[in-house]
Amino acid sequence: NIDLEGAMVEIVESPYEEGGNAELGEDCFEELKILMTPVLSEDGQMGIHEEMEFYFADKLALSVSKAYQEIGKEENCYLTSWVGGKIGGTDCGWVPNRHLLLCLHGERLAAASEATLRMIVRDLDCTKYVLQAMKEWKLEAKYMNLSSCKSFFFESNKARCYKCEIFVARAFVAFDVLIKTHSVTNSMAAKIDACLSIMNEHVRVNPQRLAKRKLELESKKEKVVAGQKKTGQEDLVHPVPAQRPLKEISVTINSEEEDGSASAVTTDLLVSANPTSQRRSVQTPEERVQTLQMLYDIVREQHDRLGQTIALFQDSVEEHQRLSREELREEVRAELMQEMRNGGNTATIMKTRKRRRGSK
Repeated sequence: NIDLEGAMVEIVESPYEEGGNAELGEDCFEELKILMTPVLSEDGQMGIHEEMEFYFADKLALSVSKAYQEIGKEENCYLTSWVGGKIGGTDCGWVPNRHLLLCLHGERLAAASEATLRMIVRDLDCTKYVLQAMKEWKLEAKYMNLSSCKSFFFESNKARCYKCEIFVARAFVAFDVLIKTHSVTNSMAAKIDACLSIMNEHVRVNPQRLAKRKLELESKKEKVVAGQKKTGQEDLVHPVPAQRPLKEISVTINSEEEDGSASAVTTDLLVSANPTSQRRSVQTPEERVQTLQMLYDIVREQHDRLGQTIALFQDSVEEHQRLSREELREEVRAELMQEMRNGGNTATIMKTRKRRRGSK
């Protein structure tokens, strides 16, 4: 199942094994590696790939490329301290979780411990992206055990399942970033199916949620089938909105005759009884979930940015304190040297300084 170059043609145990990596040879991962790898510019400086700005904003493109480069220098597969963009001793700038997930080097995941894999899944929102992938690619009904869960807890083969979860999450985010979610190759689809099958087999299932999920999917399927049965003009005719109730009013129109006399004509008109009222659009449960998820992502991103701002502020305060201490030391050293040149000794000078502090 592994070719001479280390590419995993078929997933049996997990997508990341010793000597084999399911990401190798897949267009989406290969393209991202090329994009995120820094390039040497004409002036001899390392810069970002020219197409990075098409897929990322200017600052984000630089941060992602820098994070990918710095992670390559690290010995660890992943550390929780990297969340936000601080890799080792380098501040790469703001890097969202989904992009940090792509910056990880896939070849290191084979040797990662179960604890490290669990941290990646937890910190970088892998479960969320797996559920989004199943919805986007219409795989919810095929893997009912997974689609009925809000979070995954694996009862056995945890390391295998975490690797599968990370692979599917990375694949979905990669396709999403490259705007290719509808261009999944056959080999990639087979690998995603294999990973989801492994996860679906070992995930802990809540029987009540599973039964509820089955009913929801069956109901949705029945609605789709019922809609497909409509043929002919029925598909082209749009439903006519219900008319508002009408009421009769009298309108008096004043006019002027040729001889200069005024006359009034009264006529009856039918007008809408409530012309300004509009029916409020009610969101479906799925739309409400999507809206709440979007708001949650926005709030979380703002929270992470606030944390980064606070960290920068703390760094600035510490730097200011360090400079202040150095300036104070220089001031004391200069004063001591001056006093000693004037014939004083160190003990006398220190006593004098203590008395001055006490008087202040």
